Amino acid sequence: MELIFGLLAFAISVPTLYINFLNSSPDTQLRFKQATTGLFRLLARVAGYLVIILFFAGSLTEIIRFWTSVEPISRPEVVLLIMHMAIFCIYGVLGTLTIKTDLKTLIRRKNRNLDGTVEPQ
Repeated sequence: MELIFGLLAFAISVPTLYINFLNSSPDTQLRFKQATTGLFRLLARVAGYLVIILFFAGSLTEIIRFWTSVEPISRPEVVLLIMHMAIFCIYGVLGTLTIKTDLKTLIRRKNRNLDGTVEPQ
């Protein structure tokens, strides 16, 4: 029952918000677009981090499971182990590069003056 009320409230609120957006001033519309763009960029960045972490952690757990297993490993399991090692390396490098790029961007933003110039390092 709560799901039905939630879907009904969502179906009513979205068109209401859209109508309010259309009736607002152009300055308010611009600020809203900037705020939502920033929010969606943040959500996309967080989703990217989550995907990298999930693949990295999943491959790491499978590698550890193969490493600590006492049973003999069959040929398909060897192929899976090689695949998990490749995924572990690829997403490890991808995560490292992503964090490095984001840290550079944060440092660049921090060093930026109010007039838009960048301080020399």
